[in-house]
Amino acid sequence: MEVDNEKVPVNTALLFQKIAASLVNEKESMKDAIAYELSPYPMALFNDSGIMQEKNRHEFSVIQAPEDADRMIITTACDIAKETSKRVVVVGTDVDLAVLLIALTPEERTIDMLKPKILKQPEQTASALRNLLSETPARCRPPARAPSLARASPRLPSPLPLPHLCLKNRHEFSVIQAPEDADRMIITTACDIAKETSKRVVVVGTDVDLAVLLIALTPEERTIDMLKPKILKQPEQVISSRGNIMFKKFILFAHAFSGCDTVSSVFQKGKGRLLQLLEDDLEAQKLAEIFYKKDSLLKDIEKAGEKIMLKLYKSQHSSLNKCRVDRFSVVATKSSAFNLALLPPTSGATYQHSLRTFLQVQLWLGNNLNPETYGWKKTETMFLPVRTQALFGF
Repeated sequence: MEVDNEKVPVNTALLFQKIAASLVNEKESMKDAIAYELSPYPMALFNDSGIMQEKNRHEFSVIQAPEDADRMIITTACDIAKETSKRVVVVGTDVDLAVLLIALTPEERTIDMLKPKILKQPEQTASALRNLLSETPARCRPPARAPSLARASPRLPSPLPLPHLCLKNRHEFSVIQAPEDADRMIITTACDIAKETSKRVVVVGTDVDLAVLLIALTPEERTIDMLKPKILKQPEQVISSRGNIMFKKFILFAHAFSGCDTVSSVFQKGKGRLLQLLEDDLEAQKLAEIFYKKDSLLKDIEKAGEKIMLKLYKSQHSSLNKCRVDRFSVVATKSSAFNLALLPPTSGATYQHSLRTFLQVQLWLGNNLNPETYGWKKTETMFLPVRTQALFGF
């Protein structure tokens, strides 16, 4: 803002917080004002920077390798090792990583590689080099020239530049390139394989999306398991599609509505709470079904999303904006440091949240819809979430 012809920076989040706090004793003004977000963004769904709220995750830096990803992983680990006194561990299963780890790590540094336990293969560290390498001559895979390379040819010899050690023969894998959602393609491919074989089919991965899609998309007459390997202190887990069949009809909705890669999480409303609600509440299950129907009307999505959000906040009100009035009074009197994120999102913000949930569920079901109709706006470089449109909702 400008004061006496001088531009003064303003912390908009703090400004709105002060305005909100001043409304505590002004009940009539508060009823009108509470229909607004009272913040630059819907704080129950977005953080102070306008970024979607996410579930607690470890933060990772993502680096795109122009060519050889294995080499970049090890050189990045070496750079980190130079800057820290903590132990540096590379987690992976590729023998190339072990070779590069030994070859490229400076002698004055120590970097370990953890090869997680997968099925019957024991957990290993790179110090067990003889378990990863063999003195028996073998052929190596050729360098990948294009993403369309479907199978590594075993016929092209490529000697390893080490005097006595060569790579073991690899199993051949069919490679399928996913145009968009790799998780969905992994599970649908597993389902296709399960139809053609009587053997046990196991998907190996660590992403929660895989587990959700496994439960949702595996036909009831089939059983597919997902193995989540042991990594560091996290125990090995096996998730079965048949063992979680009770969640099948609403787990896609629950995962999206409570927060996934493309939909905000709801502040302090975890996935467990929504899953429990859907498991116990038949009306909530009926509302969730609307998100599975490709031809659902926007007004039906809006109503269903608002009712689910009210149930999530255990409110008996008919609209979220009325629920916000009650919550505002409670939250403001309980804490001197008033946090707007503790209020339910407005009806307008919940509508956009519900549209993005509907779009994501449909994408998981294999239905491609126009994102601009369902809670996203297109810019020159990317799609951005529409945070809210309707301000009043009484």
